[in-house]
Amino acid sequence: MIREYWIQADNLLRNIAANGRDDSLGAVYTQSQTSYQFVGYRAYTPQWQELLPSDADIGANDGIPGPVIRGRAGDTIVIHFRNGDTHYGFPHSVHAHGLLYSPDNDGTWTNRDSRAPGSAVFPGENFTYRYTVPANAVGSWLYYDYSMPESLVRRKPLRNIQSRGLTTEAQPGDPDKQYMPMASELGLFGMVVVENSLEAHVDRENIVVFHDLYSDDLGGLSQDFDCVNGRSFLSNTPTFHATVGDRVRWRVAALGKEKHVFHIHGHRWMSKGKYTDTLILAPGSAATIEYIEESPGRWLYHCHVTEHMMGGMAGVYVVTA
Repeated sequence: MIREYWIQADNLLRNIAANGRDDSLGAVYTQSQTSYQFVGYRAYTPQWQELLPSDADIGANDGIPGPVIRGRAGDTIVIHFRNGDTHYGFPHSVHAHGLLYSPDNDGTWTNRDSRAPGSAVFPGENFTYRYTVPANAVGSWLYYDYSMPESLVRRKPLRNIQSRGLTTEAQPGDPDKQYMPMASELGLFGMVVVENSLEAHVDRENIVVFHDLYSDDLGGLSQDFDCVNGRSFLSNTPTFHATVGDRVRWRVAALGKEKHVFHIHGHRWMSKGKYTDTLILAPGSAATIEYIEESPGRWLYHCHVTEHMMGGMAGVYVVTA
């Protein structure tokens, strides 16, 4: 089966704490303190004609995270990607974990191979990536922008970059600032879901991506924030719902440069032959959690790294009887 996606990197203004409150610590924020221009992947009809509505297949389609890319063993996934980033004017790409592809579909920019196909798609341009879904990839994976690091773009005038002479010389300094792509901060990431036809029906599927925003990198933010799907603080981050008896599947990932620990109050699940209630996530990793819901109530889910939880990486999970 061929699964075809038309995806664009779009500029949108995001207020990460829309209600102006941190309902955990009680802090209050103005819109100007918690708003910034992000770049997110969104799914469209063929030829990028119309934005697709949210649904259970692709998710919210509001940019953070990007639309869910789904496949089963043997499928061919085709992503037609167009760069609509007119605000920053950065080149972007798509790099996917878990799938099989040729080097020409890797979507990764390096100084050594700066003209690699699809590694630096400029604003207004497009590129088509092709992947095969292997049988051993059932689970949750990330996809994200792995194009030219924005710190290098900012030092090189855009008119020179657009000549396609992409090779540049890095300056000595903080490796985070010099080389790290800002996909996790700008918002260019999403989830690849590889499904198994033998899997049990799931009643609730929750997509969660932990990532961090740094005010030094993003104009408009008053401080660093820790986010769930592009939002910070209780009552702003996603609220998930389930009913007792539901089969619930969480697809959880982390992106950026920090480790995270996913935890749900009042819940546990089977992992590697024993029960646990925490999941350690290294940057770039993703995992699937599944259980039958049996705990009614209003529960907290969050990163168990204290600094991250206090920085906004927490949300509410409501289970009805």
